[in-house]
Amino acid sequence: NNNNNNNSNQQIDDFNQISENEIHLNLSVFAATATIGLMKILCIWLDECTGAVQALLNSAAYLQYLIELINQPISNLHIQGLAALAFGLCIQGAEETANSHTNKASLLAILNQRIGFEKWKKKLNELRQSPPFISAEQDHVSPLFPDSQLYEQTIKWDALYYDCEFTHFYKEISEKLIRFVKGGRTSNRYSETN
Repeated sequence: NNNNNNNSNQQIDDFNQISENEIHLNLSVFAATATIGLMKILCIWLDECTGAVQALLNSAAYLQYLIELINQPISNLHIQGLAALAFGLCIQGAEETANSHTNKASLLAILNQRIGFEKWKKKLNELRQSPPFISAEQDHVSPLFPDSQLYEQTIKWDALYYDCEFTHFYKEISEKLIRFVKGGRTSNRYSETN
């Protein structure tokens, strides 16, 4: 009888441990999914509204946050790619004024010194090469639940990250930004030497 109680208590402890681990994992996945959703909204907003770019650039904390998201050594590639896109949109939408610390030239210098052009470009491309992005781009979003036994499956959160329309937006804008930033880096180097 004492052995039965010990086994029962051990099973309860094991169940509680598994449940706590699953809850922690699900919360972190949910937090990443929510961050990705907010970053997508931010990117669309920055692309469509130059006032939004100026509002974001008026706070050094927001710009610093984007830089930190891009530079995190171990991070979600989706969040990093979206942060890289948002940073590029800030460069594109920044004012040309020479006396501002958030003008195009200053932001290009920040990109080169604190992130690096190749790393920034890599973050943009890694997102585009991810399975959820490719699947959504082809308009083949995987089902939320892989098979009909819903109660036995966990939600495939990455199936929620993108839709076909957003992937086309991202692809078009990221390609345009890479050309824009690459051209800006070249023209800035030229103007500095002359």
